[in-house]
Amino acid sequence: MSNNEVKIIIHSTKNFRDRCLIKCLYYAGMRREEVTHLDIRDVDFQRRRITINGKGGKQRVVPFID
Repeated sequence: MSNNEVKIIIHSTKNFRDRCLIKCLYYAGMRREEVTHLDIRDVDFQRRRITINGKGGKQRVVPFID
């Protein structure tokens, strides 16, 4: 998908929660299963990063944008 197509999808959502989910999937490269298990404790707002518990119990840290 092009960046423009993703922006169209993000702006077509009806609420804030759905926009956040789509942005997590696209910008952080998260899988659907990873997003469903995301917890507020996994987000470090000061360092601006998300700790993702992925497939096979592997953990990775990704930065996030505004």
